Amino acid sequence: MSLGENIVRLRTGQGLSQESLAEKLGVSRQSVSKWETDGSIPDLDKLIKLSEVFGISLDELVKGGGFTDELTLKKTPEKGTERSEPPQRSGSRRAGYVYLVMGAVITVILALMGGALLGLIFGLPFYICTIICLTSKGKRAGLWCGWILFLLTDLYLRYATGLSWGIVFQTFRWTPRMNYMRLFIAWAQFLVMLIFILWTALSYGKEPWPAGKSWKRPFFMGCAGVACTTLLLWNFNLIMTRGQFYTGSLYYCLAFGRTAMDYCRMILVGWTAAQLVRFRRGKGEKEKETE
Repeated sequence: MSLGENIVRLRTGQGLSQESLAEKLGVSRQSVSKWETDGSIPDLDKLIKLSEVFGISLDELVKGGGFTDELTLKKTPEKGTERSEPPQRSGSRRAGYVYLVMGAVITVILALMGGALLGLIFGLPFYICTIICLTSKGKRAGLWCGWILFLLTDLYLRYATGLSWGIVFQTFRWTPRMNYMRLFIAWAQFLVMLIFILWTALSYGKEPWPAGKSWKRPFFMGCAGVACTTLLLWNFNLIMTRGQFYTGSLYYCLAFGRTAMDYCRMILVGWTAAQLVRFRRGKGEKEKETE
C-alpha cells in the first residue's frame, strides 16, 4: 500500500476532509490531494505533523503497518453515540427541506389561483433544487441550484417574452421605441450568466491539475467547441430569418436547437475557463512547493 493510500484511509477514518486536514497542516488542499494520489511526497516536517494528527508513529504512517485495528476502533462510535454529519452536508440537507417547503407552498397557492399545471410549473425549480441538495452531499449544491434557477428563468423569458441575453449585442442600435426595459433585462441576464460561469470556473478550478498533463489540449478543445457552437448558432439564426420559417413546427424545432446550442456554448465556456484556472493554480502550487 502506498503512502497516498495510507493518508486517504487515515483521513477518511477520522472523518476529515482534505480542506480540514490541510488547515491542520498549514498547507493547501491541492497539496493534500497530490499526496493522496502519489503525485508528490510530503516533506519530513509534514510527515511528522501527519503522524501527530492521526495519532500514529511515523513508521506506521509511511509503511502502513499496524494501524488498521486502531483506525477501526477510532471509526467505531461508542455505544449510545452517533456520528454527526459533516456541517456542509447537514447544511445542504436543511436547504433541501427549505426548497421542498417553498415549492409545496408555491404549488398549492398557484394551483388554487390558476390550476394544478401552473402550480407544478412554478414549483418545479424548487423540487429540482431539493433533489440536488439531498443527493449532492453538500458538494456544489448551491452552484447547481443557481444554474437550474437561472436556466429555467432564461427559458421562460425566451419563450414567454422573447427576451434573451443576446440582445446586449444590439445595445448601440437600440432605440426608445424598442423599450429600454427589455434591454435592461437582457443585460441583467447577461451579467448573471457571466457570474455563474466565473463561479463554475473557480469552483471546478480547485481540483488538482493532473501531474504531467498539458493544458493546451483541453484549452484548444474547449475553444474549438465554443467556435463550433457559435457557428451553428449563426446558421440557425440565418435559417430562421427566412420568411418560410416564421411559423410552423419546423420553426419551433429550429428555435429549440438554437437554445440547446446556446446552452452548450455556456457549458463549454465554463469548462474551458475551469481548465485554465486548474492549470494556473496547479502551476502556482508546484512553484510554492519547489521554493
